[in-house]
Amino acid sequence: MNMNRREFLESFAALAGVAALGGCRCPFCGSRPKVAAQLYSIHKIFWKEPERCLAALKASGYDGVEFAGYGGRSAKEIRKCLADAGLLGMGTHVNGFVDLKGEGLKKTLDFCAEAGLDSVTTPHAICKTEAEYVQFGRDMSLAAEAAVPYGIKV
Repeated sequence: MNMNRREFLESFAALAGVAALGGCRCPFCGSRPKVAAQLYSIHKIFWKEPERCLAALKASGYDGVEFAGYGGRSAKEIRKCLADAGLLGMGTHVNGFVDLKGEGLKKTLDFCAEAGLDSVTTPHAICKTEAEYVQFGRDMSLAAEAAVPYGIKV
């Protein structure tokens, strides 16, 4: 079946709505999966009034959010905004070449732990050679190992 972008987004939104309203249950434990909004989708309006946007997301049935940037806010401010809205910090997107290796890795993990974000991902990796992709995979494996003591998934 071929779908255009609008049809795909409408069907996905309907599925997310069913899950958010409790209609979708895990066949193993019977619990409803947690649903997060990716804040990049609304980034042009989000940082103008983050508290209002988070409250609206909570009222819409979302359990948490996934960040892609922090609008200059500290980890402590992010944690407070989430707590005030009753939402979970279910993840964040970072630059894997900078934020998930070397000095950037500890800084990222410390920030996420303090902010209450339970996972970190990199949205893309642009490598020019197979060797660069292999190295990127190794770097991400090392980042995942380093994140274990923090209770954070990479």
